[in-house]
Amino acid sequence: MSQDRILYARSTLLGRAVATALLATVSGTAAAQLVSYAGSTSPIEGRLQDQNVSPSGFQRALGELIEDICPSRAGDSQLLASDDLTIRCTEIVVQGVSAKNEAGAGLAGMAPEEVGAVATIQVDADQDQVASVRGRQASLRSGAARTSSLQMNIDGKSYALGQDVAGSGLGAGNGRSGVGIFLNGNAASGDKERTFNETAFDFHTFSVTGGIDYQFTPSFVLGAAVGYTYNKAEIEQKSGDIETDGLSFFGYASFYPTDNIYIDALFGYTVTDFDQERAIRYNITALNNTSVTSVDNRALSSTDGDEISGSLQLGYDWFSGGWNYGAYGRVQYARTEIDSFRERIANPNAAGSGLALAIDKQTFTSVPAAIGLQIGKTFYTSWGEVYPQVFGEYTHEFSNNDKALTGQFVNDPTNTKFALPSDEPDRDYVVYGARATALFGGGQSVYAMYQGLAGYSDLTLHAVEVGVRVDF
Repeated sequence: MSQDRILYARSTLLGRAVATALLATVSGTAAAQLVSYAGSTSPIEGRLQDQNVSPSGFQRALGELIEDICPSRAGDSQLLASDDLTIRCTEIVVQGVSAKNEAGAGLAGMAPEEVGAVATIQVDADQDQVASVRGRQASLRSGAARTSSLQMNIDGKSYALGQDVAGSGLGAGNGRSGVGIFLNGNAASGDKERTFNETAFDFHTFSVTGGIDYQFTPSFVLGAAVGYTYNKAEIEQKSGDIETDGLSFFGYASFYPTDNIYIDALFGYTVTDFDQERAIRYNITALNNTSVTSVDNRALSSTDGDEISGSLQLGYDWFSGGWNYGAYGRVQYARTEIDSFRERIANPNAAGSGLALAIDKQTFTSVPAAIGLQIGKTFYTSWGEVYPQVFGEYTHEFSNNDKALTGQFVNDPTNTKFALPSDEPDRDYVVYGARATALFGGGQSVYAMYQGLAGYSDLTLHAVEVGVRVDF
C-alpha cells in the first residue's frame, strides 16, 4: 500500500455507494458534491488535497479504513440512524466534500495514534533492570559500587543508556568472598517529538532493583535479582496517557580470566501491565448539514506484555598514573510481546461510542551491540575512597525494524483491518554520562550517576540513578 497518496478510493463503486445511501440525509449541496466524486477521486482524498491537508500515517490509514467500511454499512437506513460508528465515519466522508478541513480535523481527532504509543513510549521494565544488574556485575569487578547504568526501550526499540564501566580492575584479585547484596533506585524523564507516523509525548520512569550474589571462587560469581519499574507517559495536547508496571527477574554470572579481562552474562524475564486512556475529541458538521457534532469521549484499555532478554559483555581494564581506563564490547537480545486488547468507551451513550478499537498482538525483537570507553580516578580519604568517572558509548541496532500496528474497530461487523505505520528506528546513537561513588570501610558504598542520549532523532532523555551496596 503506497504512502505517497493521502487516501485511496477502493473502487468507482465507493463514491456511488456512499452517495446513494446519503442522498436522503444530506442536504442539497453536499449531496451533489458527493455524487460528483463518484467514479473518480475518493471524497476524503479530494477535499484533503484541495485544502493542502497533510495527515499523519495513522490518519491516512484510518481514512482508508473508513472508506472501506462506510459503503458496506451505509445502505442500511436503520444503522445510519442509530449506529455510532456508521454515523461518525459517514460524517467524515460527507464533510470530505462539503466543509473545509473538517474531514482532516475529524480524522485527527479519532486517529488512534495514542494506541501506537503502547509500543512507542514504553520505557521497558526489563531493559531498565538489565542495566542495574550489569551495574552490580561491574561493582563486583572493582570490589566497590562504582558503576551503574540505565537502559530503556522506546518505539518498541531498545536503547542502551550507558556502560557498566569497570571499576578498579581488581577482578579476580579483589579479595572479596561470600555473599553480597545490592539495592538501586533510578529515575528518568524525557520527551519525543511528533513525526509523520508517531505522536509526541513526555515520559517519567521510576524503578528499584535488588539482588543477592555469591562468589564461589575468586574468579566466578553467580547471582539473582528482582526489580520493579513504573512508567507514565503523557501524550501531547492532553490526548491521553499510558501507565505501565513491570516486574523483572534475573540470573547473572561474572567470570574473570585475568585481573584485567572480564566476561559478564545475564538472562532476564519481565512481565508488564499496561493501562491506557485515549482521548477522542473533535467537532464536525452533522449529517443534517445545519448542526455540529461534538465528539468528546475516552477509550480505555488494559493489556499485558512480557519480555525475554539476554546480555553478554567482554571488557578490558588497565591502569596508569593513578587513572583507571576501560574498553568493552557488548551484544544484547530482547524479544518483547504485547497481548492483543479491546478498548471500552468511557461514555457509551455519547458521540464517539462506536470508535473503540481492537488491537492485535504486537511482537518486537531488538539486537543492539555497543562499544565504549571510560576513564576514572580514585581519591583516598580518611574515611574511605571517592571514585569519579566519565564514560561514552556508541550503539548500533541490528534488528528492530519498523512494524505496522494492526487492528479494527470493535463495532465493525465486516472485521476490516487497518495497518498503522511506525517510524524506522535510528540505528546509531551515543550515550554519555558521569558518576561518582563513595566507598566506606567494611564493603559499604553509595553512588550517584547521570547519563544522557545523543544522536537519536526526535528523542530527548535524561536519567539519574542512586544506589547502595554491601558485601559480607
